[in-house]
Amino acid sequence: GPVVTNVEQQSPAQAGGLMPGDIVLKVGNTAIYSANQLATVLKKGDLKSGVRLFLWRNGVTVYAFLQTGDE
Repeated sequence: GPVVTNVEQQSPAQAGGLMPGDIVLKVGNTAIYSANQLATVLKKGDLKSGVRLFLWRNGVTVYAFLQTGDE
């Protein structure tokens, strides 16, 4: 899966707990294999309600929740 290389300050990614080096395994129930696929799935997702990302971090599977501050 794609590797997180940068997390912008005060972004939904930072608020969701993403860290550089995280590998994105799934968004919701969709397995992620490339950065392009990740971008497509996130565009289709409802970031206002939030989406769950399953990540591989330092040999452990963790999850993050991405949600925009937009109401």
